[in-house]
Amino acid sequence: MAARAQARARRRVPRRRARATVALGLALAPGVAVSPGHGATAAAHVTVVEAPARSLGAGGLRDSMGVMGRRLRELDVRGAKIRARGDDIVVELPMQAADTQAIAVLGQPGRLYFRPVECTVKPYSGTRHAPAQSSALTPANASAPGAFTAQRACGLSPGRQGAYLPPDGDRHGDTPEVYDTKGATVVLSYSTGYYYGRYVLGPAEMTGSIVKGAAAVLDSQTGQWEVQLAFTAAGSTMFNYYAARHYACYARRPEEPPNCAFEAVDLDGTLESVPAVMAARFDGSAVISGPKNGPFTREQATTIAALVGSGPLPVAFTASVISTVTPAPSAAGGT
Repeated sequence: MAARAQARARRRVPRRRARATVALGLALAPGVAVSPGHGATAAAHVTVVEAPARSLGAGGLRDSMGVMGRRLRELDVRGAKIRARGDDIVVELPMQAADTQAIAVLGQPGRLYFRPVECTVKPYSGTRHAPAQSSALTPANASAPGAFTAQRACGLSPGRQGAYLPPDGDRHGDTPEVYDTKGATVVLSYSTGYYYGRYVLGPAEMTGSIVKGAAAVLDSQTGQWEVQLAFTAAGSTMFNYYAARHYACYARRPEEPPNCAFEAVDLDGTLESVPAVMAARFDGSAVISGPKNGPFTREQATTIAALVGSGPLPVAFTASVISTVTPAPSAAGGT
């Protein structure tokens, strides 16, 4: 993550950009209201019911509504309403703002990790992998990943790398998101546009807690979308500590930086960017960018900024119900 970092990345289908609510005594974000919990608005809208992975209680729901509200604000969604309903969160989005990106970004965990690169291995060429929706994949019973080390994967000969599968690996040969925790060593796929492979990444050096704000910007010189991060005071100190270490590796061989020169940006188990750190010190901010031959789209950049800038949810949410409400002409003031 340098002033203008060279990066390699793989990204999900874009989500979208947000601006929204808080409730139950929290300060409200501009452009959003918290519904009292009954009745539908007169204007046409889309209602999304977000169900948490586990029961959160009043405090957890309040915090989650705050996060969702900040995400909608980052995506410039105006006029949204958020309220609690039992264990769920109900979000009403104006019809014109209810696209797939806005809906997808609401319940995504938003866990950000900055990880060191241990090595790269070839793309997964095997057929053995964990079921996509395995009920066994829970942190509570995850015993195998605890024994996983980077040395095991990085020590494989090139001929054996393609068949390597991390514990409970998915069909891409990646570590499943449930095992993508702060202290874990993980394997995540990446693509530069020209080449596709996998990174073996060590335990997180930093988390999203070092970030106080994020914004998607269009670089006037390159014409490419980027995500600008602003760090907290303590976060800036921590980032500079690790930047100096990575830069020392970069300076040894800038024409072909070794693995220790890179800092991977892992967002919810997706490798968003893997830039070489080309400076020893940053003045409270840094830039995340995609590779030159596969830069971020506007939607990708705004989605990353919304997730990173809003902070993580306590648990993942699933959009259990999505419905469209179109009022009758009389309700809208017709005859």
